[in-house]
Amino acid sequence: MRAIHVCQRDDTSTGGAVRVAAEYVKRLGQFGIDARLLFLYGDRGFFGDQLVDRCDYLRLKNSGDIQHMPRLLKYLRQQQPNIVHHHDDMLWPQLLTLKHAGKHLSYKKIVHAHGGGKTKPQPIKTAWLYACQRSSVDAVVCITQEAKNSQQTNVGFAPEILHVISNGVDLNHYVPPSQDRKHEIRQSLGLPQTASVVGFVGRLHNVMKGADDFLNLIAALPPNYWGIVAGDGPDRSSLKHQAQTLGIIDRIVFTGLLNDPVMAYQAMDVFCMTSRHEPFGLTIIEAMACDLPVIGFRCPGGSQEILTAATGVMIDRRDIEQMANAVKLACQHEPPWSDRMMAARNLLATTYSWDISAAKLADLYRSLI
Repeated sequence: MRAIHVCQRDDTSTGGAVRVAAEYVKRLGQFGIDARLLFLYGDRGFFGDQLVDRCDYLRLKNSGDIQHMPRLLKYLRQQQPNIVHHHDDMLWPQLLTLKHAGKHLSYKKIVHAHGGGKTKPQPIKTAWLYACQRSSVDAVVCITQEAKNSQQTNVGFAPEILHVISNGVDLNHYVPPSQDRKHEIRQSLGLPQTASVVGFVGRLHNVMKGADDFLNLIAALPPNYWGIVAGDGPDRSSLKHQAQTLGIIDRIVFTGLLNDPVMAYQAMDVFCMTSRHEPFGLTIIEAMACDLPVIGFRCPGGSQEILTAATGVMIDRRDIEQMANAVKLACQHEPPWSDRMMAARNLLATTYSWDISAAKLADLYRSLI
């Protein structure tokens, strides 16, 4: 069986969808599935280097490169896949794969719902996208139960084609550091060895990820608390200016975009999720895998299926002082943090492992063929 996973471009800054697709392509081979990752735009990048010979590139310039869009159909005719698995909500690939059964090409079409979709009223382009998906999709993979419910309500998918398969974490890669490794990472990043380090990982886009509130949190903590901000995005400059204004620029380390954020987690003592909307929360389970206490603001999306009173601390209101107090208790290893961290590790091992999710996806593929 051959499966083609379709993504925008080979660039970690585009978001979590491409990371999810890459993890499946890595693992589906052990279930007898020849999985490939197809990038519509741009050239080889981080994932091409990681997956070696399992990435292909159409090399379109952008969504305005209309004359070259038929390359997608040519590629599919060459590959003759059994499954075409779309990871990004883009209209033109949905239009080109609207009819996917014929004399020269026949496959099952899957959409990966990394979120819940837009509620009505929807922009015209979004409404067309949803209409294409409803009329041509054979199955929808939803990353949370919340996403499944929202896809049924907002997009209008029939419930029988909606399947919950959670994202996961590589438990062999995201691991707690040794003391020597933690010392080495902190030294390389310019973090004091004796400081309590609080971390943020994600796109620097305040409207969604709330990095501005992360800086407000560091400002509310005593001087021996430092912050690490791993990521890049449109609000990078304004965040650095905010750190200057708050008087905390000397105890904030901006790492920029890290293709592999594991070293950022391994430098931390506690991880904070400050998102205003979080469809899943890959960073939450990555932090948990590195044995970090996780504290977050409750927000719309599926993150509250992972971060609960049993596995961490979820603050109901965006109360900076309350989060600061929770951070202090976590850094002091006050009870019940040991129980929470043990519950988090058990949750990852039984539910949020990429191997478990890949097995479920392989079963879904076989049920369609």
